[in-house]
Amino acid sequence: MIGYERSLETTSRQFGNVLTAILSLTGEFIKLPEPTATPPDDYKWKWFPNALGALDGCHIDVFVRVADKGRYRNRKQDITTNMLGVVDWNMKFLYVLPGWEGSASDSKVLKDAMRIDRQDAFVVLEGKYYLVDAGYTNGPGFLSLFQSTRYHLKEWAASILGPQTEKELYNLRHSRARNVVERCFGLLKKKWAILCSCSFFSIEDQEIDAELAATVPEPADDVALIRSVQLSDTWSTFRQDLADEMFAEYLASRTYLVWTNEMDTALLSVLVDHHNRGDHAQNVWKPHVYNACIKHVKETCNIVINKDKIVARIKTFDKHYEVINKMLSQSGFGWDWDNNMVSVDSDEVWARYVEENKDATPYRHKKVKNWQAISTIYSKDHATGVGARTGGECAQVGSSSVPQVVVEDDEETPELPKKKKQRTADAIMSMVGELRMTFEEALNSTAPLPPPAPAPAPKVTPSSEILVELKKIPDLVGNELLIAYGKVTANERTFESLMALPMELRKAWLMTLP
Repeated sequence: MIGYERSLETTSRQFGNVLTAILSLTGEFIKLPEPTATPPDDYKWKWFPNALGALDGCHIDVFVRVADKGRYRNRKQDITTNMLGVVDWNMKFLYVLPGWEGSASDSKVLKDAMRIDRQDAFVVLEGKYYLVDAGYTNGPGFLSLFQSTRYHLKEWAASILGPQTEKELYNLRHSRARNVVERCFGLLKKKWAILCSCSFFSIEDQEIDAELAATVPEPADDVALIRSVQLSDTWSTFRQDLADEMFAEYLASRTYLVWTNEMDTALLSVLVDHHNRGDHAQNVWKPHVYNACIKHVKETCNIVINKDKIVARIKTFDKHYEVINKMLSQSGFGWDWDNNMVSVDSDEVWARYVEENKDATPYRHKKVKNWQAISTIYSKDHATGVGARTGGECAQVGSSSVPQVVVEDDEETPELPKKKKQRTADAIMSMVGELRMTFEEALNSTAPLPPPAPAPAPKVTPSSEILVELKKIPDLVGNELLIAYGKVTANERTFESLMALPMELRKAWLMTLP
């Protein structure tokens, strides 16, 4: 049986003819915008009312001769061709100019697209403009960004701070809007896989296609057009005025929330309640806690807040605890419950401490209310390094003082799985036989029974040791010391609970005892 096939040359030639016919229809699909075109009602484009879209260069891998690789090697050392793409707000291409070597800059390709002698030159309507990046000139028809200022979206995503100046705000909004051209290039390469890798077609064939792809209808002659790229001081002033207008509106729309003592008390009461329920773990709160805080603050203070405000305030509480708790663990510091602030023995102690801990400077006379609630929430969230010891330190101190893992009384010890008992008849008969032999041996034995083991004596801490520990508590003197001594010596359990608390919380806890 004889089979008939088409040669590869015939297939390639006919494919080229079909591609040429399709490219001849470019003018029906790729058109410049009308003079009356206005941006859509979108938050990205409302800041640029006269923008027609965005443009940028796209590098596509190509195959060229070895002698020509130098011209096609771009700044990333790849062999590419630089294609100019202009798109509108709806991600539709308005103009395309492929074919330039990869070493050519984006601005050079744009100037070539606007050549006067080019029949299908790219033009911009007077009074309109396109958003461009730093590779293009900031001039009439092309609105660029402020250089030496944060711009790319990934830079904003990696930063916690929002825009601080008019240039940063302008660049952020400019980047969000101009990102439409980057999305178009990404979708184009995703749709046509041949654009993602080096093509086996010769560069001559691709340049012929480029000429067809760049054909667009000539705009009307009676419309005022921008036909060249020019640097203009007037345009730079226009950009600065636009940035100032954006920033003024931005500052006017921002609302600052001032936290009052009543709001802090309401917020902390909910946080303490949910902390005791176990809804706070590893510095993270469960989602329903935020809803409870929003509801309680609204009911108590008649103020509406959101999750972001709560998270910001929680970070403030966390910072208070970290700084103050570190101070209270040092000698010469205490907590003044009457004035809600840190008390210091002398100015020399404070100066010596602040010299090594600069972050504690604002806390010399700073009042921090609800300290007990803050301590309850964050006392177990911060690492203390109590068990950090080197091998040499452990050897010097001795193995008896190595920290051991202790399970607190309020934590349940997990039960170990019980072994399954044998249920076979042989196992049951064996147990009965062992019991019978043990009973007979007990009847035949004449030796007296051993005396019962004495019950272990209850642990009693000496009163002198209790007194020594009470004297270590800051500001516990006089009658308060005697009252605390009477309470603690009456019950051994009370003394154990006292020793389990941090030093800065012991006095407050003793004062709460009946």
